[in-house]
Amino acid sequence: MRMRKWAAYLLCFLSLALLGISGHFLADYAKQEEKADILQEQLKEIYENQKEETKEKPRQDEEEQNLIHEGLLALHEKNKDCIGWLTIPDTLIDYPVMYHPEEVNYYLKRDFFREYSANGSLFLSENCSLKDCDNLIIYGHHMNSGKMFAALEGYRERKFFKEHPFIFFNTSRLQIITHNISRITILPAIAPTG
Repeated sequence: MRMRKWAAYLLCFLSLALLGISGHFLADYAKQEEKADILQEQLKEIYENQKEETKEKPRQDEEEQNLIHEGLLALHEKNKDCIGWLTIPDTLIDYPVMYHPEEVNYYLKRDFFREYSANGSLFLSENCSLKDCDNLIIYGHHMNSGKMFAALEGYRERKFFKEHPFIFFNTSRLQIITHNISRITILPAIAPTG
């Protein structure tokens, strides 16, 4: 009888400890999501509003100024790995794209400022180059919250496909690439590790 009582207390204690640890992890996850949301809004504001702020400051090379999006230049100044901005209108996909060819999957679990983030960042494969590649591979997480590349799931439905025919990828390489999607394949894959 005494052994059962002791086992019940132990089980109760372990359950409360597990509940406390789980609560801590959930609170930490919520805090990370909030931090990621704030960072994304800040980056988007820089990207979208920089043109207005720099109109009065002419650049030395007027041609370059007209070809490169001012917001993208401002982001590139904050992090040289920022090589573009990817947008699918009327979805949550509206993010900077990073490129760090020296290390495989560098931005898989890092944010724009290279700090840990469960969301990671959208990033161009180390095997690609804006200068040399005709086809670019951009990795990003499919978050259950609907963020990052989660909206790509919508392309499985014909209606969504017809309503979102364009993907805009503005790069820092003096070009704006607009793709009219004729086919898209979504694979549940993890970025290659080696």
